[in-house]
Amino acid sequence: MQSPRGCETRAKQKCAKEVKDENSQVEDCGKLFASVESWLDEACSRSEKFSQQRDELRDRQSRQLDDQAAAGTVFRCVGDVTAGVEQLQFEIDRHLTGVMRQCWLDDREASPVLRPSGSISDLPSSPRYLALCSNTRGFAADPSGRIVRIDASTEACEPLPDVCVAVSLTEKDVEYILLMSLDGSIRFRCQSELDWSSRIFGLQCDSSRQQLYVAQANAVTAIDLSGQVVHLITRSDCGEVFGTICSVDCSLDKIFILSEKPYCLVAFSKDSFECELNVDISPFSTVDGVRKVSLQGHKALLCNQISGQLMRICCITGQLIMAYPVKSNYQERFFNPQQVLFNGRGLLLFSDSHCVRIMAHNGAIQQTLGTPTEPGCGDLQFKSPIGTCIVTTEKTNPHKLFFADLENLRICVFELYNPILPS
Repeated sequence: MQSPRGCETRAKQKCAKEVKDENSQVEDCGKLFASVESWLDEACSRSEKFSQQRDELRDRQSRQLDDQAAAGTVFRCVGDVTAGVEQLQFEIDRHLTGVMRQCWLDDREASPVLRPSGSISDLPSSPRYLALCSNTRGFAADPSGRIVRIDASTEACEPLPDVCVAVSLTEKDVEYILLMSLDGSIRFRCQSELDWSSRIFGLQCDSSRQQLYVAQANAVTAIDLSGQVVHLITRSDCGEVFGTICSVDCSLDKIFILSEKPYCLVAFSKDSFECELNVDISPFSTVDGVRKVSLQGHKALLCNQISGQLMRICCITGQLIMAYPVKSNYQERFFNPQQVLFNGRGLLLFSDSHCVRIMAHNGAIQQTLGTPTEPGCGDLQFKSPIGTCIVTTEKTNPHKLFFADLENLRICVFELYNPILPS
């Protein structure tokens, strides 16, 4: 039997050990709090730096105003609020992610914006334009692989994938739009009474209306997923105010058509197909250089393939907001910018000759895949990439980016991340 004095000694030792452990834990917590406070201070400092950069951007726009006015071009000093907010959200996400990593709450390694995730090949022809369709209800494929309306078919049909990528192909003897699953394993044909001898200059999809908009030189045709023509938009629909069609893009309720000779951006209602807007963009075209248009809210991004510039303009007034590349970032001109996508976090994704670029709203290049002057067929090489689309459904996490690699006869797939980048 242990003596009372021995029990008391052991109890005191145990108590002392527990106190020591608690003190150690308190000390560790103090260090952690100090670390968090330090990194929060750094985050605040980075926010101040962002504010300074924003002020510098405004000053630069003010200086450019005189240059643009001297050149006869209208320049708008007020920044693009929507894109600015998205860029600010991108910066906040980036900074907070860095803080989380330093506080051991997020131990992921710094990642690029895009990571290769395979490719889709064995296509009937070279892919040129892509569009995302996230609503295929009411449509199916008959035994031959042609898409039909379920209520109009008398044959046993195969349901379409919930989310599809629509692909326009280059060969004139391929008289259909290809709809395929996200992994390319399921493919069906959207056959329509289009003039397939005429080249396609753009492809867009409105998933809520279940319509595809196919741009050709003389018309933009609205068709449903079975290929049934819904409406045909031609020059006569708005008094011959636009010329040869060279690009198309869509907002929630409008179809925007870019034409040349005369150079203008014309908007049609998706409901009535009536012309609602006509913007003269001839001041931005250098020797017929503006060939593509991409929309972001009430802003349009024009791609001038001759001068190697991207120009952000207001869709309502036609005023210039910003031009890329930004000289103050010491960037060289782009080579052949094509269709541009916006990821909702202030990033612009576009192809440029034989490469793919990711650019922030302020013009800073975040990532370049491939080399613009060196075509190739490797995993991170391209040969004339053009069309692109982003899959942002709940089932795709991270988001996926599809690029039509024209001359390599494939569609390259990437995973799209919100990157951890140095400030």
